[in-house]
Order: sequence, then C-alpha cells, then structure tokens
Amino acid sequence: MVFILNCILIIELVLIIYVMYLLNKNRFIEHFNSVSDNQKIVNIWNKKEFTKENINYINSFATHTRNVKSNTKFNFVIHSIFKNERPFIKEWLDWHLFCLEGVNHIYLYQNGDDARTREIIKPYIDRGLVTLVKYNHIRKEGKGLYIKPQHLCKNHCVDNYGKEYKWILHIDIDEFLVPTYGDNNINKLFELYGDKDHIAIKRVNFGSNNYKKHQESVLLSYTKREKKYSSIKSIAKTNNIKDILQKSCHKWEMNTNNRSTCKNKYFQLNHYYTKSLEDYLKRDSNSKGTGSRKSTEKDWIKKNEKINDIDDFVAYNIYKKYVNSK
Repeated sequence: MVFILNCILIIELVLIIYVMYLLNKNRFIEHFNSVSDNQKIVNIWNKKEFTKENINYINSFATHTRNVKSNTKFNFVIHSIFKNERPFIKEWLDWHLFCLEGVNHIYLYQNGDDARTREIIKPYIDRGLVTLVKYNHIRKEGKGLYIKPQHLCKNHCVDNYGKEYKWILHIDIDEFLVPTYGDNNINKLFELYGDKDHIAIKRVNFGSNNYKKHQESVLLSYTKREKKYSSIKSIAKTNNIKDILQKSCHKWEMNTNNRSTCKNKYFQLNHYYTKSLEDYLKRDSNSKGTGSRKSTEKDWIKKNEKINDIDDFVAYNIYKKYVNSK
C-alpha cells in the first residue's frame, strides 16, 4: 500500500514538473487557466492572428478589483500597465489623482504578481479612484516582439470600460501629465481642444540629475530635461477609437482624422527616462533578461548626454506644494 501511494505521489510530481516545463518552453510567464489555454495564446501570438475574436479570447483571462458604482460616467481617465514599479507607483498615483484637478479615474493593469504593490494601490481602489486589472497572461519573453501587453490591454480597457469615460490617455508609470499654463486643472485641455477626437501631448525626456543612488521622490529629484520634446502620447475621445488592435503605445487608432497637437505652453508629458544609475541598472533584472532594455552604466551615461540640458521645475513646484500641505 505504501509503495502504491509513493508511486502516485511520484507520478503527480512528474506531471507538475512537465506542466511547468511546457509553460517555460512556450516562454510565457505568470498564470494561465490551463496548458491548452496557454498554447492557444502562443499560437495566436506566433501567427500574428490578432482578429477581434482572438483579442477578446486573450483578454478574457484578465480579472479586476474595483469599487465603482454602475452607470458611473467619467470625463477623463488614465490607463497604464505596470510591472516592478513598487518604489514609484504611489507618487505617480498621488500626482495624477491629488495634485491635478480633472483626472477622474485610473485603470491600472498589473503585468505581474506583486502583493506588496497591490497593498499600496488598495486605498485608491477602496475610494473608487482606481480599477486594478490583473493582466498576467500575455507577457512573452524575447526581443523585437510584434505585439506588447500594452497594446492588447488598451483594447481591453476600451472594450470593458469604454462606456464609463469620454477621454482616455495611455501612459507609463515613468510618465507624468503636467500642466504648464499656471494652473492644475486638466479640463483646460478640453476647453482648448474638446472639438477634436485625438489630442497629442508633447513628451520630454528628463535625465538623472547626476544621481547614482535611488531617490525616494521622482518629482522632487529629477528636474533637468532635454531642450526639445522628442515624441508624443495621445488622448483619445472614446467613441471614435477604432475597434481594431491598438498597435501603438504612443497613439490611438481612430475612426477619424480630427486631431490636434497641444501646445506645450499648456501641457506636456514628463518622461523620467533614466532616473538614477541604481534604478536604471535594476531594469535588466526586472525584465528578466528579455533584451528589451540595455541596462548598463555605459548606456545610462550615453542616454543622459542630451537630457540634462535645461532646468524644469514646473512639476517639482506643484508636487512640493502638495507634499507641504499634507
């Protein structure tokens, strides 16, 4: 009898190891409902068959935690996907929800399991300010991917929550929407460009301020940036977002060409690109060696060459005032 039980335990252990091998072989991380589900996602990915049906299938694995009343209507929301951002996420949330006026809700997509980060986010969920979506199932390793989790989760946010809001901005946790016109009200943007369907916000890269060690505050530490903006991110009117795969992290696929670019005397997007050397070097370990980022000191020095050119204290002053008022 003991022999039979031992055999059963050994067989179960072998099956567990085999399942783990299959998951690793397909080079996907995190959680799936079954091996067959995972294989189907792999096949869709490898064949680049991102039909609406397949997008919906992949996104069906996402689950959310929220405290939002039904029939709630927001004017302007922010969407972001994050992984390994625990040191920075509270400041990012406080900036957009408390320092600015007019950000009504944030949809956060968590691409990884991190209970401590969820604990930081929980008070914002309880207050109805954040919807947290667990989005662990399509993180594929490798360089030069055709599609990234950011793209598919943009579709998920519009398909599942699009009726709740009028305008949406997709940004990363190292990007901060900053009003530069002397007030903190985001609604100024819609007074100026509300007749458009797609509003481009100019993005400027901020440098390291020569910090080698991790700094507790991003906004109070990094005040030097490049002279001219180097890219854009876009705000979209939800009812005109095209119902296809959103293939860009910087803009939205739209049904119309009714668009404009916001002048940076009103708003800009601060991109805290490199931060300290310590933070920059952690990127490689956080990304598990995917090759998506060159996290070396030499690369950090090179990237900082032209992004510490001028001082910009707009975000610093706004956030300092908020911190002092607490």
